[in-house]
Amino acid sequence: LLTVLALAGVVAAIAGGSANGGSQAANGRIAYVTDAACRFDPTLKNDDIFSMNPDGSGKADLTNSANPHGAPGWWADGKQLAFTRPGKANNDDIFVMSSNGKAQRNVTKTSPDDANPDWTPTGKITYDVGGTQVFQVNADGTGMAQLLPGGYEAAWSSTGKVAYAGTVEPSNSEIFVANANGSGA
Repeated sequence: LLTVLALAGVVAAIAGGSANGGSQAANGRIAYVTDAACRFDPTLKNDDIFSMNPDGSGKADLTNSANPHGAPGWWADGKQLAFTRPGKANNDDIFVMSSNGKAQRNVTKTSPDDANPDWTPTGKITYDVGGTQVFQVNADGTGMAQLLPGGYEAAWSSTGKVAYAGTVEPSNSEIFVANANGSGA
């Protein structure tokens, strides 16, 4: 994670805009969010998802649209990315696209805002709903279900455990760990 965050700073310097750390896939590509496209086209005032090789070569704008995009996360095989962008009723939804930016599809189509997608080891996508609960959905948009009634920013280990943040007092958050089915939290 520190490597990815450090790379975000390098990307910002190389691309000429600001950048947020993303994730690296088995295919070696790094996905990140940047507003660098604005430098080349001032009519674009948004964040796009780019990918590049670890050495900074091969930069590609995967989303290239007027919508702001965020939180890219690679599926383990590097063939798909989950990410956020405005969808139904202009709320942020979870979308999935191929590694080249094609075949973008909305998999949540819900209100309120969905955020922070992450892939489970079995290929489902977990995400926050309204910053207060964690849901999961199949990559084709089927099987949507609540995983954790409280929590946000879920992240998966390769062993199938999920770590997530939860609010224990109005101003305190802690990290919790649960089993893949949400039990043991």
